[in-house]
Amino acid sequence: MSWSNDRIPIWVAPVTHEGLDSWLAAYARRLAVSETDLLAQFGLPDARFEFMVRALTGRERDAVSRRTGVEPADLVAMTLESWNGLVVTFDPETRLIASTPPNILHSGRYSRFCPACLDATPGRWLLSWRLPWTFACTRHSSLLHDRCPRCGTTQRITKRLDVPKAGVCIGARGATGCGFPLSQSPSIELPAGGHVLRAQENINATVLGPSPASARARQRAKDLMVIAQRVLRSLPTHVNEAPTLVHQVLTECGDTLPTRTRRREASDAHNTAVGVAVADVVLDSKMAEHEAVFPWLMQANAAARAQDAYPITWAHGWYKAAGPGLATRALATVDERVSWVTRIRYGTTTSSPAWPTSTEVDVQRRAAKVPAMLWPAWTMRVLQGGPTGHRLAGFRRGTASLLLLPGTYWTFVQASRLLGNNLTKTNWDALTEIVDEDDCSVLTTTLVLLARALDAHESPIDYDRRRALFTEGEVVVDASAFRAYCRRQGRLYNQGLYKYLLWLVRHFLLGAEPGSSSRSFAAHMNNAHLLETELRVFAHQQAKENLHIHGIDEPLLWEPPSDWLPALRWPGVDWEDINLERIGTQLAKRQPLSQVAESVGVSEDHIRLYLETTALAAPRIPPEPPKRSLGAPLPKQGILAPESLHKLYITDRMSTPKIAALVGCTPATIGRLLKEAGIPVRRREGPLRAADGTVVTADWLEREYVQLGRTTTELAEELDCHNAFVSHLLKRHGIPTRPLFGVASPFVRLGVPLSPAMQSVTKLRSHVKGLRNIIRLPGHHDIAAACRALGVASNTVRYQLAKVEEAAGFTIIERTRPLSVTSQGKPFLSEGRRLLILLDRHSTASSASN
Repeated sequence: MSWSNDRIPIWVAPVTHEGLDSWLAAYARRLAVSETDLLAQFGLPDARFEFMVRALTGRERDAVSRRTGVEPADLVAMTLESWNGLVVTFDPETRLIASTPPNILHSGRYSRFCPACLDATPGRWLLSWRLPWTFACTRHSSLLHDRCPRCGTTQRITKRLDVPKAGVCIGARGATGCGFPLSQSPSIELPAGGHVLRAQENINATVLGPSPASARARQRAKDLMVIAQRVLRSLPTHVNEAPTLVHQVLTECGDTLPTRTRRREASDAHNTAVGVAVADVVLDSKMAEHEAVFPWLMQANAAARAQDAYPITWAHGWYKAAGPGLATRALATVDERVSWVTRIRYGTTTSSPAWPTSTEVDVQRRAAKVPAMLWPAWTMRVLQGGPTGHRLAGFRRGTASLLLLPGTYWTFVQASRLLGNNLTKTNWDALTEIVDEDDCSVLTTTLVLLARALDAHESPIDYDRRRALFTEGEVVVDASAFRAYCRRQGRLYNQGLYKYLLWLVRHFLLGAEPGSSSRSFAAHMNNAHLLETELRVFAHQQAKENLHIHGIDEPLLWEPPSDWLPALRWPGVDWEDINLERIGTQLAKRQPLSQVAESVGVSEDHIRLYLETTALAAPRIPPEPPKRSLGAPLPKQGILAPESLHKLYITDRMSTPKIAALVGCTPATIGRLLKEAGIPVRRREGPLRAADGTVVTADWLEREYVQLGRTTTELAEELDCHNAFVSHLLKRHGIPTRPLFGVASPFVRLGVPLSPAMQSVTKLRSHVKGLRNIIRLPGHHDIAAACRALGVASNTVRYQLAKVEEAAGFTIIERTRPLSVTSQGKPFLSEGRRLLILLDRHSTASSASN
C-alpha cells in the first residue's frame, strides 16, 4: 500500500483527553495496519508509540501534523511532556523513564484503565491513566485497574508488529497478553461524595490542574506523597489504632489492606487511592476528620523509630521530605516531648509552629526593640503564682532573653549576652523556680507570638543604642535642681538618695534595672510603692533631658500594645484590670505593700509592676509625713494607759516583748511608755532560767544555740526576754553568732552525728523538703514521671536535686531510665531516710506533749 505526501484522506478524531499513543493506535486500527507500518508511512520508521506519548521531537510533531491535519500544539497536549519532572520523569533527549519518579512510585511505563470508559469508547485510552496521581474514574465512580484481572499483567496500548486491538489484554512490554476484554473487568464502585472520589477531584484541580508547574502544585504533590507513603507504611501494623476516617477509606477501596512490595507503596491504584485519600483529608483543614488522622500518623511513625531519638530530629524528617508545611504539623505533635526552650524556638505551643529561619541580623534587629528586662505590663500578664520578691528581676531578664529565641537557633546564653544579661545561670534559675515547665504553655505561646509581633512591627525605641550610651557614669542629673527638691520636701541632701535618683533615671532610660543583677535593688523593692509623685516626676524629667543631650528623639517609655496579641488569655493580670481608685486610696495612706496588694487582690509583685507601668499616670503618692521627734509624747490609751501598763508589767509580770506584741509596736516603745508613766524597771529575782527551770549558763547557750541550732528568737521566747538580750548574752559569753538569715537545720536537734556531706546539705534552705523529694525519685522512669506521680513541680525537684548534689559534692541520682542511685548516693539517702524518720517522730512527740 502506497501513500502520498498529502494528508491521509481517512480522519480519526481524537477523544477528549486521549493519549497520543491511543489515538495513533486507533488510526492504525482504522487503517488496518500495525504501529510499525503507520509510522513508516509517516516517514518515521524509527519512532515508537511509547516514546512519542512521552514527548514528540520536532520531526515527529511536524510529520504527524502534516499527515493527519492535527495542530502541533494539540499533538503536544496529548503527550506527557508537560508533566515531565512533576508527575513523571524522563530524559528529554532519550525519552527514557527515570528509575526514581518524582512523587508516587509509579513511572508511567504502563497505563491504568477504567473498564467502563473502555466500553464507552472502545480501545481509547486516556492520557491521565498513565499518571501516578490518577487512581479513580470520576466519570464512572470506580477505582482504576492496573492489571488484567485474568492474567495479572500490566497493560500497554499496542504491539509494534500487530494491528492494534481495541480494549483487550495485550500485556506489557516483554509479556504476552491473554486477550481478555478489559471492558469486562470487575470494578470497585466508589460512593459518590466519598473520600476517594473527593481526593481524585481535588488532585485533578490542583496537582493535575491547569498550572501543574506552579510552586503550589508541586508542594501539594510533595505533601500528598509524603503523607500517603506514611499512611501505607503504618496501616499493616497500626490499622487497629487508625481513626474512623481511615477505616472508611479502606471500606470504599474494597476492605483490603494495601500491599507493600519493596517500598513501592503507591505503585498501584488501590494503594494510591488509600494513601492519597487519607492524605487529602489531612491537608484539608476544612474537614473535621483531619485533626484525628495526623496524630495517628505521628504515633504510628514514632513507634517505628528509636525510643531515644530526639523528637525534633524526627520532625525534621518531615521537613526534608516535604518542606515546612507538613513539618509544622509534625512540630505541633511533638510539643509535649521537647524542652521548654525548644518549644519557644519552634513555637510548638502556638497554632502555627515554624522552623527557624531568622538570621543573625534578624535577631539583632529584634534585640534592638527589647529592653534587658521584660516590660512591666507584659510581666504582669505572664506572671502568675505567689510572690517572687527579689527573683522578679531574674525572671524578667530571663523572659526578655527568651524573646530572642523564637525562629532562631540561638541559645539562651547567646540571647542573654546580646541584651547585656550576663548572669545567665542565675536568670535561668529564677525562671525555673518561678515557672512550672510542665504548665507553661500560655507563657510560651505569649513569648513566641510577642516575638513574631515585634518582627512585624516597628518600635519607637532603639534599646541597643540606649544600652551603649547610658552606661554607669554617663547619666547626668541636675544636682542643683535635686537640692531644690530636697528643700521643698524638707529633706536633707544625702549621697544615698542622690545615687538612688541616678539609678532611677537609668531605669527609665534603659527600660530595665541598671546592671545585670538577677536580684532587684533592695531599696527600690522596699520603697517603690512609697516613691512620692514629685520625685518620680523629677526623675522622669531628668531622663528625658539625657535623651535630649544625645539628640535622641524617642519617647522615654514604651511597651508593645496588648492588641498585638488579640484574644490571648493571659496567665497573670492585665494592668488595665486593676482598680485604680482602690490602689490610689491605699497608696495615699502609705500603707505597707502587703496591705495594698491584699486590698487590690493581686500580688505584691503586680503592685510594683503596676506602678512601673503607669509611671507618671500612677496614683498620686504624698510625701512621707515628718517624723515625730524622740521627745514627743506617745498616745496613752487602752493597753498603753499607765494603769494598764502597770498591771501588765508589775502585777502580771509580762515582759516588754509580750506587751509590745499585744499592742503591735516595738519593745522599745513599751520601754519608753513605762519610763514616761514612772513605772520602775522590774528587776529579775534570782538567776535567768529556761522553761524547764535550768539556769541559763554559757554551756546551756552553747548547747541550745550552737549544737541544736536554735535561733535567738526561739531562745528569747523561752526566756521571756528580747532578742537583743539573748544576743547580748551570747556576746558576753564569747559565743559567735550566726549571720542574719542563717539556716538552722532541725536535724541538729536530734542529737545524731551527721556525715560531712549531710552537714553541708543542712546549710541549704529547705533542705528537708529537698531530701523528702529526692529519696522518692529512684525507680521512676525519669524525673518528670516521678514528679507527676508525686504531685510536685518538676522544675522544683530538679533545682533541689542539683543544689543537694552540689552541696554533697557527688552525684546522688543517676539519670538513667529508670532512675537509679549511685554508689556514693546509697549511704547518703539511707542517712537521709533515717534522719527524716527521727525528725517525724520528734515532731509527733512534741505535738503530743503540747
